[in-house]
Amino acid sequence: MSHAENSWYSVISPEACAALVWRDAAEGPHAAAALRLTASDLSSLGLVDVVVPEPPGGAHTDPGETVKRVMHQVQLALRELTRLEPGKLLSLRQEKYLAMGSYTVAKSK
Repeated sequence: MSHAENSWYSVISPEACAALVWRDAAEGPHAAAALRLTASDLSSLGLVDVVVPEPPGGAHTDPGETVKRVMHQVQLALRELTRLEPGKLLSLRQEKYLAMGSYTVAKSK
C-alpha cells in the first residue's frame, strides 16, 4: 500500500478522539500526535509500504504529476509482486497483516 506524503489516515478524527479521551475536542493536536496518523508514522509502523512524494505545494497543486507518481509506484509494486509464486505472495501478505497492530513500546529509564 502506498500513501501520499502529506496525507493522513485514522479511523477517528483527532478532535473526536480528544473529546472521548480528554473530554475536550481542543486537545485535538495532542490526540493527533498520539494517533500517529501521518504518512511517515504509518510507514514507520509498517502499515504502508511506500510514501509517495508529492509535487511542490502538495498533490492538489498538480493532479497530473500526482497521478504519474502514484502510478509509477503501483507499477513498481506490481512488477515485484508478479514475480512471486502465489504461495509466497500469500505468505508475505499474511505476515504483513498479522504484524499490523503489534508494536513495541520503548521502556523509559
